[in-house]
Amino acid sequence: MPTETTRINVVIIGHVDSGKSTTTGHLVYKCGGVDPRTIEKFEKAAAQMPWFKGWKIKRREGNANGRTLLEVLDSISPPVRTVNKPLRLPLQDVYKIGGVGTVPVGKIETGVLKPGMRLTPSTALLVV
Repeated sequence: MPTETTRINVVIIGHVDSGKSTTTGHLVYKCGGVDPRTIEKFEKAAAQMPWFKGWKIKRREGNANGRTLLEVLDSISPPVRTVNKPLRLPLQDVYKIGGVGTVPVGKIETGVLKPGMRLTPSTALLVV
């Protein structure tokens, strides 16, 4: 009489293109779920489909290209900040915090915000 095997269900959850299928396939492979002939066939085909030839970007400051994720991150140009224009701070939200007061939340589009600055609608263009 065969011994009873305890089985469990595994659910792989993640965002699109986060590696769910790759992780599951690797798990099946490591657990012996794929026969060696199939693995040899895919390894041989992979050595011939190289699919990734690198990346390229064209921009005014100059072109960039590479092959690795670190090269991509290094090639990112920081955004240009216009500090010589008046302060423009579009508000996303306003919080009233006890003991602190009113706290506006937003992203500085132009200009410079310094610690201790007092803002009124006449000194800054506040867009709600």
